[in-house]
Amino acid sequence: MPVYFRKARKTWYIKVYIGGKRFECYSNSSGESFTRKRDALQYEPVFISTLTDKHDEVKKRVLCDDMFPLFLKDCEMRLKVNTYRGLLYPFNKYIAPFFKGMALEDVTNAYIESLNTTINKRPNNTRIQIYVAKKFVRFLRKTKGELDPDRLFLAKRHRPNENDYKIYTEDQFKLFLSAIENENHRFLFTILFYYGLRIGEALGLRWSDFSDGQCHIRRELLRYPDGKGHQMVSTPKTRNSIRDYPIIDAIFPYLEGKKLNNDYCFLSHKGPNSGCALSYSEARRLTLRYSKAAGIFRIRLHEFRHSCVSWLLSNGQNYRAVARWVGDTEAVVLSTYSHLIPGEKDQIAVFLNSGRTNQSDSKNSSRSAA
Repeated sequence: MPVYFRKARKTWYIKVYIGGKRFECYSNSSGESFTRKRDALQYEPVFISTLTDKHDEVKKRVLCDDMFPLFLKDCEMRLKVNTYRGLLYPFNKYIAPFFKGMALEDVTNAYIESLNTTINKRPNNTRIQIYVAKKFVRFLRKTKGELDPDRLFLAKRHRPNENDYKIYTEDQFKLFLSAIENENHRFLFTILFYYGLRIGEALGLRWSDFSDGQCHIRRELLRYPDGKGHQMVSTPKTRNSIRDYPIIDAIFPYLEGKKLNNDYCFLSHKGPNSGCALSYSEARRLTLRYSKAAGIFRIRLHEFRHSCVSWLLSNGQNYRAVARWVGDTEAVVLSTYSHLIPGEKDQIAVFLNSGRTNQSDSKNSSRSAA
């Protein structure tokens, strides 16, 4: 940790080792001491840039490896917990090896362009790699201003990769639901299908969230447990995801006689008395078990959200209302979550054929009249 606390003066200071030499900073450029740890952490890149500008010999020995912990600490301070966790793995596996052992002075725009070409040739995780690499170059730009993060971009695919999503119609979902004997599990999948919640939002529900005739979405259960083995809870993914639902008739029977306390609605099978919520892996195994019991194909947990959006749109609901219902934007609902319900293509063909038939009949009748 390059930031330390001085008990005597109750201030923070920066201590950095570059090329085996120690450098310390006790105040910012205006001479003010660091009374908060956050101020010292934010001033670290500026302090390193002053060192590299004044000392050419030190400048040559500054490695990108020295910037890795500073970059990750900056991301941890600025990003949400789940966003930071999602960035940490691709950075350590895909992006850091490109810069490991490389001097900061050798990082040029030409090298960034070659890096962009290499990433775009990779078959998987291209988008997240470009995002993380661009974020790291933007961080290096604080020290080396001539770097251009826009040299990193996702190349256009002339043959787009279409995700193979599977969805349930309402009849198929009712068949799936009929194979579930556990009332609490029926409650979980009913919420996933009719409300279109993300699985983290559903698993993070507490009984106290059902009050005043509404269901309040205020938290999301993260996949990543902390070091103590406890489950991590964060706010929902976006601002639109913080929303309130009216309690519909499909879930009202599950709420009768329940105490509105702070217990999780869906408790883990491993330790129901511990108060831990159901985990992702446990919920995933439930979909496999009940789809087999119902004799129907299995869909992923997130595809219940896709099923909800497609079912609502096929029943005449407009995009704006559906986007508000699932807590997303109209563009995402249109481009990502909407899929054709099985049989809708046949309905379109019948409609087009009937239109041609009517046109041909009208033409024949007009000719005979003439």
